[in-house]
Amino acid sequence: MYGIFTFTEPGGHINNEDAFAVESHPDDSSCCICAVADGQGGRAGGREAAQIACRVTVDTALLSSPKQLARPTSWPTILRAADEAVRDESDAGFTTLVAACVMDSSVCGASSGDSAAVVLNGRKDHEQLTVNQIKNPFVGSGVAVFIPFVSQLIAPWLVLLMTDGVWKYVGWDTLVSVIMQHHGHAMMGSLQDSARLPGSGDFQDDITVVAVEYAA
Repeated sequence: MYGIFTFTEPGGHINNEDAFAVESHPDDSSCCICAVADGQGGRAGGREAAQIACRVTVDTALLSSPKQLARPTSWPTILRAADEAVRDESDAGFTTLVAACVMDSSVCGASSGDSAAVVLNGRKDHEQLTVNQIKNPFVGSGVAVFIPFVSQLIAPWLVLLMTDGVWKYVGWDTLVSVIMQHHGHAMMGSLQDSARLPGSGDFQDDITVVAVEYAA
């Protein structure tokens, strides 16, 4: 069985405009549905947009069977429901969105924006699943484009979903080094430490990480 580790905290301001949601499928406890969103700063409604996007994504995914969630073609449709829900909420702005279903031997999902998903297989081979995603139009426009992804998982494996406050300020080389060397809470703590400013210890941006790890 895998472990789930999460962290979210604002950076540089009071309100955290990131959001995440994680829930196991009622028909299969080994099917873990995850969503991470980063509300657009500099305008109103980013926080609301991220929260709605994550909630609607997970709720919509739970209407599908685990077998359907293992198909990449299912995920753009699931995330479009979130895009439209954010668009229809008058208090919501725009957001990024990455979501996936993690199972024992595969991960499948889709994304839009600049949040990211990474897989680490066998503690040695990593793959950035969201490398082909499209940043515009934003989620909440009603016309966001979602690029699906799928990858096999080879134990011991790790699936990491994160906002750009993580990969941008930790740096990809450091991030890969951390997830190769550490597990669980130690890994999450090291990622946080790597993202902090040297002097103040503050985060430069909102930071959110969801990690699903099978470390046997």
